[in-house]
Amino acid sequence: MELFLDNKVADFLVRCEDFIKANPALNNEILANCAILSLPNQKLSPVTFISCFEGDHCVGAFLKLINLQLNIVANSSIQAISKVVDVLIEKEISIGRCFGACSEEFVQCWQRKIGDNFNLHRTLIAYELSTISDYDDLAGEVRQATLNDLDIVVNWRKNFLLEVGERYDEKQARVDVLRWITRKECFLLEDNGRPCSMINAFNVGYDLIRI
Repeated sequence: MELFLDNKVADFLVRCEDFIKANPALNNEILANCAILSLPNQKLSPVTFISCFEGDHCVGAFLKLINLQLNIVANSSIQAISKVVDVLIEKEISIGRCFGACSEEFVQCWQRKIGDNFNLHRTLIAYELSTISDYDDLAGEVRQATLNDLDIVVNWRKNFLLEVGERYDEKQARVDVLRWITRKECFLLEDNGRPCSMINAFNVGYDLIRI
């Protein structure tokens, strides 16, 4: 098995794009990260892209973010996961948490080899939309968020992150929300002129919109 370490998202996608997009719904998190890292003038944090190959076939793909999170592409093989764990241990690369459909396999392998315990933080479910229906009785009106909505959306972002147990950074939250609004990805539901709900729809490509 051959393993590649990349620090550029373009090189990683050349190697692994077909493998990742084979299951876009389960891989929506890693596709979203790659899409954001591919934006023009994106200020990149140190990111490590890892891919494993058996001959010409990709059998595993991983993305390690600066916050010590390892994102694992769905359908990564047990052999690829084991190989990556060996490399992470050898290079003394710390992992604080892992995310993805193969996380349980990674945790079991990591615990066998190094003994550290991981606790289940939360279980996420990815729903893949198959049909769209019209609802005539929906109260209120949907509109795109504007810069005038920045403070309320940032506050909702804060409440969401704290509710699910994530670290909240005010500066980063404002950067994220400003990007959503300027890229026309953020929508608000208003009832009697008052914003009461929001949705963020991010087109990550591959016929996938992440909501």
